[in-house]
Amino acid sequence: MAYAFSLLPVTVFLVGLYLFDNFKLVRKSLLALSLIWGIVSAVLAYFTNSGLSEIYNQDLSTFSKYVAPFSEELLKAMVIIGMISMRKIGFTVDAVIYGFAVGTGFALSENLVYLYQLSEIHNLTIWIVRGFGTALMHGGATAIMATIFLMGV
Repeated sequence: MAYAFSLLPVTVFLVGLYLFDNFKLVRKSLLALSLIWGIVSAVLAYFTNSGLSEIYNQDLSTFSKYVAPFSEELLKAMVIIGMISMRKIGFTVDAVIYGFAVGTGFALSENLVYLYQLSEIHNLTIWIVRGFGTALMHGGATAIMATIFLMGV
């Protein structure tokens, strides 16, 4: 039950964004693609960051703060850039929803890895922070990035 706190908030928020979209221009197929790309980008980020950590030879804390976020955001952005260039995203609200979906896929896969690796930890606070903090941050950061790319800033 405690583990649900790490997975549900971001999922519920994505469903809410989709359902509350008045214009209903977000296509389910592209939403699914965005979610899947988020998962794929998390896997790619794992391998990318593993390689980069060897190259930069930094401690985990420094690497996690200054290097990993850039590689993760670039990987998450790829599908958004592709959809914008193919004119699949036309409105800001669509960019927000698709971007949040990419971040959701990333966050869900990241949290599932943590759930597996830290399965013996039953501290509810950890899973609440992962679910309401880090997971929503991934969705929000990618949604903001998608909006910025759409605006051409």
